[in-house]
Amino acid sequence: MPATCGASALSLSATSSATARGGPRFEGKDTPKICLEAALGGSRDNTAGSNDEAAAAARRIRQLGVNHVISGGGPIPWEESRLKDMMGHLKSNGLVL
Repeated sequence: MPATCGASALSLSATSSATARGGPRFEGKDTPKICLEAALGGSRDNTAGSNDEAAAAARRIRQLGVNHVISGGGPIPWEESRLKDMMGHLKSNGLVL
């Protein structure tokens, strides 16, 4: 008798969790984004690398379905012009910093 009660309880919890999930979720502007490190063929402090290396690294990241990347920003103090260059370089390869 206890084995029967346990099996029925498991089937009820599986059914309720399946209905709670609903359908597929769609990405919107408020959806959290998955990020990867953006070392596009450069060193850890320099994400620039050559254009071919950067394009290949960006392609590998995008193949995973990731379009947003993070970076250490290089050595401190950060300079606005250098950060803008880095953002432009990543954007030209289809990635968002």
